[in-house]
Amino acid sequence: MHYYFISALRFTLYIAFRYLFSPKKQNFINVISALSALAVCFISAALIIVLSAFNGLENLVLSLYNSFDPDIKITANVGKSFEADSSLILKISEVEGFRKITPVVEENALLMYNERQFIGTVKGVGEQFFDMTGLDSLTIEGDAAIHTKWEFQSKANDSTLTPVLADCAVLGAGIASSLGIDLNNSFQKIQLFFPKRGRKVDMFQPFRNTSIAPCGVFAIQQDFDHRYIIVPLDFAAYLFDLDNKWTALEIDLDSGADFEQAKEKIQHICGSNFRVQTRFEQHALLYKIMKTERLAVFLILSFILLIASFNIVGAITMLMVEKKKDAMVLWSLGLNEKSIRRIYFLQGLLISASGALIGLVAGLLICYGQLQLGWIKINSNPEAPAYPVQVNPKDIFLTLITVLLIGALASWFRARTFSLTRNLQLGLLK
Repeated sequence: MHYYFISALRFTLYIAFRYLFSPKKQNFINVISALSALAVCFISAALIIVLSAFNGLENLVLSLYNSFDPDIKITANVGKSFEADSSLILKISEVEGFRKITPVVEENALLMYNERQFIGTVKGVGEQFFDMTGLDSLTIEGDAAIHTKWEFQSKANDSTLTPVLADCAVLGAGIASSLGIDLNNSFQKIQLFFPKRGRKVDMFQPFRNTSIAPCGVFAIQQDFDHRYIIVPLDFAAYLFDLDNKWTALEIDLDSGADFEQAKEKIQHICGSNFRVQTRFEQHALLYKIMKTERLAVFLILSFILLIASFNIVGAITMLMVEKKKDAMVLWSLGLNEKSIRRIYFLQGLLISASGALIGLVAGLLICYGQLQLGWIKINSNPEAPAYPVQVNPKDIFLTLITVLLIGALASWFRARTFSLTRNLQLGLLK
């Protein structure tokens, strides 16, 4: 029985191949079949290209956020700050995969420079922050450092110059542009103002204020460039009147570390009073939007493919009309009605498969050309980087399965209507 089924399947597949590639009496059947395969080809190529473009864009966005955000961030569940606890850092450092940690003091403040004003987020960090992030490689002007060396004469009668560390700030390109920052002007500093905490309002001096010299400008993306100014931890603690308090702990893990496992262990150490978030959870809405956009585009293209599959229905219908005498001959040779239906089903499936394979190859070649030659730029600037593209094997498999599934459904829908009895009654097989 099994051998008979395999033999029948091979025979019907052979007939389907012959019908697909042999010339037809009516040329428009060839045209419809070619157009059906061509439509499937275009949609398959579009699916691969669009999904690969989304992969590249997602990786680009993630790399930008990864250059600033920590692997794991700890904040208080209630309030904005919590008591500084060195023993907590010591316990966290024993977690498997731990690499570095820095306390953070972060709050909004008013910035002034040359009579220009800007409300930005002042982020006080430790020196480890620059080792944990890629901010140094994204600094476009000046240096990525929150301390700089100044030389001064120690005594009036001594000519020896002694270097000392002085606080300085690294700010986003958007803030630098709004304030008109000039890094070459060492005499002009940024003035920072923050309302005094826990005291009655002093109408004459309602703000705590201090100043800091700008020493670098970074450019990541608009969310960071127009928001953050990076300063030393102690400087931010003084400005915000948060002595012995932190607003967050930022943790860097080893490259291969399990984020979720590390998060669970750190959450257990910190307790229920703290919120522990991985990098993905810190921007959960952004990732959901990107996944939703990707899914929406995939569904739209799949719907277009579904509409294009009606060409396959038309091709099978025309083939049934032309091959009505062949169907009678096959029936006379012993093929039953189910086997003849299988021939037409395989005919439609072969049209979908040929279009899908050609489309996949074409889409992969276009993606490869974009990777190697950079045909399309991110913007109109000729010097701009090429639009990122990343081909994922899962997308190739998903595209192939989707195209074949829709093609199979369209072929089955038309092939199942074939009836030898009805055709004999109508005189179509005479």
